[in-house]
Amino acid sequence: MEFYKKIIDEINKVRKNPNALAEKLLRYKQCFKGNFLILPGSDARVVTKEGFKAYEEAANVLKTSGPLPELSLSKGLGKIASDFFEKIKETDPDNIDDIYMNSLIEKYSSFFGLFENIIEFGSNSPELIVINCIVCDGNPERENRNILLSKDLLKVGIAFGAHVTYGYCTIIISCTEFKNFDNSDDLKVFGKIFANSISAEEIKTIEKPVEEVPKIEVASLSKPEEEDKKPISEEIPKKEIIVKDKEKPDEILVVGDKTIEKPVEEEVKPKTEEI
Repeated sequence: MEFYKKIIDEINKVRKNPNALAEKLLRYKQCFKGNFLILPGSDARVVTKEGFKAYEEAANVLKTSGPLPELSLSKGLGKIASDFFEKIKETDPDNIDDIYMNSLIEKYSSFFGLFENIIEFGSNSPELIVINCIVCDGNPERENRNILLSKDLLKVGIAFGAHVTYGYCTIIISCTEFKNFDNSDDLKVFGKIFANSISAEEIKTIEKPVEEVPKIEVASLSKPEEEDKKPISEEIPKKEIIVKDKEKPDEILVVGDKTIEKPVEEEVKPKTEEI
């Protein structure tokens, strides 16, 4: 399985059964020495800002959270995440402003409802990436946790790779609804970008307008009465007829996109010299 799909699986595990991760976070208590986290099977010490307190607080939130809908993979959001990763993999994310993210949105898509992004550094394990986002150590607002546990976010795109400063970097882009620009039918419905304007429940009630199918009159199956056969040229409606000679009505020209029965030789008029 591709790495980014493993991350999505870990996110959906938490959304479906938040209590399971809550129990796991509480077991991390034995791995802490002050603010240092020593992961099982590793001698490396991870410096945290809040210590086990942040893990315990996250566990308590998960215990009170109910099941949430799974996030589904969006290729369009994946393109945004990939382009964004390429932009920050050799720099600090603080150097990237919101204008660049908006340009990526306009380049690839139209989204509807909420639009959020997460940047996580340091981890190369899908499980630890999600745990770090849920714990959100050092962030009083717990923004990443709120994003992953939002009931109004249904689509996700992910990019992962090496970072020049932090070792590894994960980009998680999510939104309520997303439509690619290569689908004109979707654009008829969504058209423009609307942020923070509608919930996931309201999205489900929106239906695309159904185009009315023109009725086709079916001819009767009974055998039609035989009519006098007419020349093919007479069966084609003529927009305009120019008669060159009343004594020769067969020499006619049909103007428009119709056929010409008989070409009429153009009269050659003598050129008049200018005085």
